[in-house]
Amino acid sequence: MTTKKQNKEVSTDLFTNTETIEKTQFSGQREQTDQWDIYTTPEAKTWIATDRVVAHQRIIGTIPYKGVILAQAAAFFAELAADICPVDFITAPHQRVLLRRNAVEFAVSFRVHGFITNENGRKPNMWDQYKNGVKNYFGNNLPAGLKENQKLETPIIVPIVNKNITTRETIFAEGLVDEILFEEAEEICLKLFSQGTTHAAKQGLILASAKYEFGIANNELVLMTGLHTLDSATYWKTEAYETAFATDLPQKTVQETVVAEWLASVGFTGNGPAPPIPEEIKVKAAEELLELTEQLLGEKIELKEEMNDVEEIKKAIMN
Repeated sequence: MTTKKQNKEVSTDLFTNTETIEKTQFSGQREQTDQWDIYTTPEAKTWIATDRVVAHQRIIGTIPYKGVILAQAAAFFAELAADICPVDFITAPHQRVLLRRNAVEFAVSFRVHGFITNENGRKPNMWDQYKNGVKNYFGNNLPAGLKENQKLETPIIVPIVNKNITTRETIFAEGLVDEILFEEAEEICLKLFSQGTTHAAKQGLILASAKYEFGIANNELVLMTGLHTLDSATYWKTEAYETAFATDLPQKTVQETVVAEWLASVGFTGNGPAPPIPEEIKVKAAEELLELTEQLLGEKIELKEEMNDVEEIKKAIMN
């Protein structure tokens, strides 16, 4: 389900004292991630995007329409990716709901890098290793003379197992996945990154890196929904890149900051009771997420109060 264009901006009133969804309780087998409630049947998985805010591995509240915005972005990029490879996304029967194919998790995920960067502190990061003399990043040879955040001549790809970067040689030696499927996945990732780079450029953004996950369904490799969103990819603003790069300043990542800055201001680090999120912070966070996501998609996202009605969600997934 792609988003619908609208002419007028969303009013702040829509985010004020509105109903939010922290959790759903429908019948059936239920799982929960930070953002999603997942119901599994033999036919498919139903992913319902909630408004939960998670910090320090704890649910600390909700942000109005967060789930709607995230679900719309996930569906948008899944539909684009379907032009390149099979995807697990089937349809979106409601603005918060994604119907997805049942798939067995592919043991390896991938991150494609278009730039040599420190990836927001992820370890081990490419730039730290490079400046310390390591010119091979998990099987990818890097040329001499690169600067931090410089664009690579050709994007590189690194495999990830259990959240840890590894090498194809290690993966094959341990027999984690079929070699042919691994190479197919790598090829798909590079095509997806090219597609994502082109789309981002149209929105005034640079796709610095992106993560891709796969599954196996009906004996074929399928891309898992979630690519190219703000959570799974690193974006920079095109207009700011050259100046920052030329002056050796850090690139500013396009990301949500309102809640993180508020948590820092109140000194919450995960210990003790979580402070309630003030209404004004909820509104600012919702406005921020909407603005960032609409810029990323290049489309307006339609928001209506009935999207927060649990009974309407239930009707949609029962049909």
